[in-house]
Amino acid sequence: MSRAARSRTIEQAVAELGPGPLTEESVQQHIAPLFSRVLGSDRVYLANHSLGRPLDAMAEDVREATWLWETKLGDAWDAWLEEQAAFRARIAQLIHAPRIDCIVPKTSAGQGLRAVLNALPGIPRVLSTRGEFDSIDLLLKQYASLGRIEICWVEADAEGLFTVPDIARQVRQGIDLVVISQVMFMNGQAVHNLEQLADACHSVGAKLLIDSYHAVGVFPVDVAGIRADFVIVGSYKYLRGAPGASLL
Repeated sequence: MSRAARSRTIEQAVAELGPGPLTEESVQQHIAPLFSRVLGSDRVYLANHSLGRPLDAMAEDVREATWLWETKLGDAWDAWLEEQAAFRARIAQLIHAPRIDCIVPKTSAGQGLRAVLNALPGIPRVLSTRGEFDSIDLLLKQYASLGRIEICWVEADAEGLFTVPDIARQVRQGIDLVVISQVMFMNGQAVHNLEQLADACHSVGAKLLIDSYHAVGVFPVDVAGIRADFVIVGSYKYLRGAPGASLL
């Protein structure tokens, strides 16, 4: 089956779900067949929130990529770059980015964060929360320990939550970058009204970086509406992908 045919099969299956809430019956009828290889096992998989089950089409996509390499050698880049552009276009549509060239492929969300930190002049002053994902938290602490950034931390409130008003109160003149997750990975808290945080940042000349890794693929994400300067996303979680396909 060609790449285009595989894409049409997936799009058709999703369309056949119809409007309204998902039902177990419709998922089993239309979506489960797309995962027939992995669902053929009798194992109970409990890490679906992390490395999700692969689509049957995934094996064909990987096989096609290696076939292009074997048969076209250096000319394989033409088809590879075409697929990269298609990936960028699909992601831009999914997260409501205004243009395809807003999507910069990265091998990890951390690589996206490093690109932003490295681009800021001098020793940037960064404000972040105590609820960031381990890899992002580690990078911020590492940059701070090396003297590459100055870091200030926002603590959770009495209920263990992070809210935009609490964070915005700590956004002051001199802060260069605010880093916050759209969904806190430890407790699943969705942080709302991020566009208000963007306004608070921009009012003092700061940039806003949103980690949407645990949001994209779970609920609608509109990066233009949020008005963030930077967003990092990865496919390892709810976009059903494997490591190495992230974006800034």
